[in-house]
Formats: sequence, C-alpha cells, structure tokens
Amino acid sequence: MAPGSLRTYAGNRQPDPKNLNPPHSQQSVLDIPKSTIKCFGKLTTSESCNPTGDCEVADLQLQSWTSFPVDIRNSILAKLDYLDLFRAKTQSKVFKDLIDSKDFHGWRGKVREGLLTALYFFVRNGIWYCEGYDLITKAWMRLPPFTNLPQLDPDSFKDHSICAAGCLICANVGKAQERLVVFNPLTGKQRELPHLTNRRFPVLLHMIVDAKEESYKVIVAGSSRLGEEHLSKTTEVYDSSTNLWKVTEELPGPLFALNEHQTGAYINGILYCIAFLEGDRGKGLLGYSVAEEKWLPECTHPLPYSTSSNIVHLLESNGELYLFSEIEQERRVEHRIDVFDQTLGEWRHVMTETRVGNPGLQTYPEYTCVPFGDGKLCVYNTIEHNGVVYDVTDGQRCGTLAPPARSGCGDMGFFSLNPLAFLFGPSFKGVEP
Repeated sequence: MAPGSLRTYAGNRQPDPKNLNPPHSQQSVLDIPKSTIKCFGKLTTSESCNPTGDCEVADLQLQSWTSFPVDIRNSILAKLDYLDLFRAKTQSKVFKDLIDSKDFHGWRGKVREGLLTALYFFVRNGIWYCEGYDLITKAWMRLPPFTNLPQLDPDSFKDHSICAAGCLICANVGKAQERLVVFNPLTGKQRELPHLTNRRFPVLLHMIVDAKEESYKVIVAGSSRLGEEHLSKTTEVYDSSTNLWKVTEELPGPLFALNEHQTGAYINGILYCIAFLEGDRGKGLLGYSVAEEKWLPECTHPLPYSTSSNIVHLLESNGELYLFSEIEQERRVEHRIDVFDQTLGEWRHVMTETRVGNPGLQTYPEYTCVPFGDGKLCVYNTIEHNGVVYDVTDGQRCGTLAPPARSGCGDMGFFSLNPLAFLFGPSFKGVEP
C-alpha cells in the first residue's frame, strides 16, 4: 500500500460471548461461604432463604452490614468474582458505596484479577463489552460493561482506536474529530483528555503507565485523513501529571508514512511502530524515545517481506519485539513471526505456517498475533476467536486456543481500527485516570 492511502480495518462478524465465567476463589481471606449474599440491607446466606424468597431472621441476619468491621466486610467481598461485585453494587447502595471506596480499591488491589490476551469487543444496546482469554485461569473472562462510555452508533462500529497499559484503557470514541477517554473498567473511573493541539484522527495510539510516579502518558502520531498532509507527520504526547498535550518531533519519512492504525510496542524506553521509510525502502521499523521526545535514526530498520506482506503488526512479549506478517504466495497464505534483535539491529525468523486458501480480510486483519505467556505467541483468528499457539524458542506448535462459548443473542460485533496485540491486567488498584 502506497503512502497517502490509509487502510481502515472493518468487520461484520457479530461475536456473542454471553456466558459469564465462574468466580475464581481467593485463598488469602476469611473462610466465609461464597453463598453469602445481600438481602434487604442485612447480611444473610442463600441457605437461610425460604422458598418464597423472603429471608429468614437469624442472628447473623439481624446485624446490619455496616456494623461489621471494615476488614471483615472487605474479606467477605474479596470472596466474590469481580462480576459478582458489580452485581452486588446494583442491589445495594451500602455495597455500592463500599465497593466504590478508595479503601476497598486499595485492599482489593492485592488480588490479581487476571491477565487478558486475545481481547475482542462487542456492543449490546449501545453499551461496550470486552472479553479476553485469561492467562492465569486459562479461561475466557468478560470485563464489566463500559457503561460510562458514549453509546456507539451501529454505523461506527469500526471507527475507534484502542490501547491499554496497566489497569487502564484508552479509547478514541470520537466521530468527526478525536475524543480520547482513559478509564479503569473495574473502578469505573475515567477521564476525558483535553483536545489534541492539532485536532485530527491519529494513526498511532499508545499509552505508557508509570506506577512509581502514579501517572501515565498517551502518545499519538500521524493523521488518518486525506487533505491533512500537514498533520500526517505530527507527534503529540499527553502527560496525566500536567493534563496537557505537547507537540514533539515530527515523524521521519514521507507524508502519511504512518498509514495503518496501530498501537506500536514499547520496550526499554522506546516506542516502536511501522511506517513507510524514505525513498523506495518500503515499510520499516521506527523508534521513538519517550524520555528524549524524539525519533531515533538508529532505530530505523526495514521490515522483512515488507513488499509482499498484506498485513504486518508489532507486538511485545516478555521484553522482546516481534513482527507478525501475512504473506500471499499464489494460492497459499503464509503466516510468519520474526523477532527483532535489539543489540544487532537484525530480524531473526521464528516460524512460518502455510495454509491453503485466500488471504485474510484486507479491510481488517482477520489474523493477528497476541502474547500467550512465557515463550509463547498465539496466531489468533479475530473473527472466530480461536488460534494456534507457538513456542518461540523453536517455532513449533505447542497448543491451541478454543473459542469462548456462544449463546446467539445477536450482539453487534465491534472491531477496533488497530490490532489488539497487547495484554491487559484488570485491577481495582493502580494509576487512576
């Protein structure tokens, strides 16, 4: 694809992951039965309710929930899966106030909620939902609904860029112009960022969280609209500690060098992305120093297969930079994974898988590559939500990813503009939006 002709990703499959994953127990809390529920403002157990649904009076039930010490209440709630916590919030203001409190967020933050890969989105009644495969429990996990985000227009289901870092997600929910929102899906807290200095729809969108400084940065670059050539080389960085955008060094290369929506990959202080290089060198790797706020010439390297690849994207896994490529060879399609040697500045081939048939979708990457734990990557089908897992040490298959259960309720499929090739760690504790 030549510079100046932006590829937009689209899709029409309607994923329907209606099932909820079962709670996973926490071993470090008081041994209180999980059947503990809230009923009419009293603490009770499901076994004590009669068939009519009324709660029988018992010594435990007669005590007001608020009469328990905070650590006991936190211990009880810690027995719940986070989706059960959100159900509890809808049943009781007392529960809602406690679960939304900063004290509970800090206490619950000691629990590792999950580590999600192979993320995908769907929309129900205008509300965003997200599901991913949890590398800890080895099961698909659904996040609470993103009720605070603007409702989506069915005609705009493929018009949003999304990235994540730590426990935060950043989404461009704008229509005519950018509208960036950073939020924590578990706490429900969010912040709408101020407008870019140069308003546009950026092509590169990446977020970096600094847990020590309790802050984050959002980096955007490029412009996706024809007629905005003067903005196609613009780089801007948002700092949550100042709540300001700063225009930094321009992108190297030709106009519209960034022409595929992406999040890039952040390793050792450098944000890597894919763009067209100067001259006839095709697509290559660019590196941006976040600390120095400039693009580094020494990090510019051509991509292997850049002239024959239909789809390419970067991902980071265990501190290594990987490149996923889909290449059409006559009636065969090859999926390739390469790793970048940051010391030698060279690409090393990891694996090639050949399949017979047509290439993936040209308007949306039907196949992507996602992290899958130590030394493993998964070539992931974004339509069917299944995949093949490879060991990067020898390039051999070592497992498969089965799709989530479906229930057929007809939710609207929602595909981001960029491949979702990052991990997400939901948590009640972390840097606040």
